[in-house]
Amino acid sequence: MIIESSKRAFRVQDLAAEILSLIFLFVCEEYSMYDPFLPPQLILAHVCLEWQRTAHNTPRLWSTLYLKLHPRHFGDYFESLSSLQATSLKYSGVVAWLERSGVVPLTIYFLDNGIVPHDEVRAIFHSIIPFLRRCQKLKLVCTATALPSDLDLPCLESLSLDLWSFSDTPSLDPGFSRAPRLRQLQIDTWLLENHLFNLVPHIRPPFSQLTILRIEGYTRNPLVYLRALMCCKNLERCHITLPAESHTALRVDYDLSAAEVEFEHPTLSGLSLRVATTEGVDTITHILSKARIPRLADLYIAIESPANSWERVFISVLVMLDFFAALSTKSGQLPYFRRLQLSRANMSFEYLRGVLESFPTITFIGLYDCDFDIGREELVAAITSDHADQEKTQQRTCAFEIKDTPDDDIVRVRGF
Repeated sequence: MIIESSKRAFRVQDLAAEILSLIFLFVCEEYSMYDPFLPPQLILAHVCLEWQRTAHNTPRLWSTLYLKLHPRHFGDYFESLSSLQATSLKYSGVVAWLERSGVVPLTIYFLDNGIVPHDEVRAIFHSIIPFLRRCQKLKLVCTATALPSDLDLPCLESLSLDLWSFSDTPSLDPGFSRAPRLRQLQIDTWLLENHLFNLVPHIRPPFSQLTILRIEGYTRNPLVYLRALMCCKNLERCHITLPAESHTALRVDYDLSAAEVEFEHPTLSGLSLRVATTEGVDTITHILSKARIPRLADLYIAIESPANSWERVFISVLVMLDFFAALSTKSGQLPYFRRLQLSRANMSFEYLRGVLESFPTITFIGLYDCDFDIGREELVAAITSDHADQEKTQQRTCAFEIKDTPDDDIVRVRGF
């Protein structure tokens, strides 16, 4: 039964199938791959025959598949997920889910934690291969050997790779070269640090066609990040996350003398950095000091480590921005720099003032949970006051809450 704000009640079975379908989509929208419950699609489809018919005839309801292969605990032993029922029944359930999506573009998350037998993992993945031609977004957490080497992905736009346990005898056939529309890649530094794309060529993404790159991991070697940037010759945005270290953190020694050359990227316009440790701050500092990004328009930095890290990082930012200023002076053109966003910054306002004075092109400043040792009103006045050169500047705006930022920036920050 559904009750409107006017207190009028309607029996669910009196609702048109189109309305019921929209309600189902709304209910299932918030479901996450991390929820420990049954997918709501399955629950709704088992309430009654009418609901089942409506659910099965709503393709968008089945357009996202979270396939997590993990053991379930029974008594004192573990039994693999696919052996809970007849194997063919398990695979048919996956196939039936995807068949109900009709011709709608798909989002597929395939996660294997390494406990399910390898042959079962390969067999389950094989069952979704016919549907990958419609897949727009694909996340793979599994062994590289679980993947076939001839995937056809004509609609794939976004790919997330977290692969491990590589074979000693990898296939030489290209795997992601048949993804002509791929533009976004999320990857772990473990793959980059160990040069595993060279060991297993068939899982090497087509870096040159990427426009958005997300790198997550624990390596402290700045060269890993810089070289990844340079592989993506048409990159527009890059997001780098160095989370809190864990047992998987890489502690590889590196020689910065090998990085004397500066890395200049011709197309990168947006850079986002999120750091959670003091060691990560060192890595980010080296990245900023070596990177040359003449078309940078948007910079977002969030640091969750001790407050004194901010000044070290921002000095590196100033070094990078000085390069922009010198380049614009030489060319006679204004810098591209337009937006600066900082999260949890704790430093003297003089650092920020220097950037504002050097770059009249900045039109938006986002300061989220920051402390510059001056009052809010004084801070706003310093940011929004007109620059002396009126011909080269627009009125600046600022925000102190993410909800108050322009829509595009909200998408970038929350997506990061």
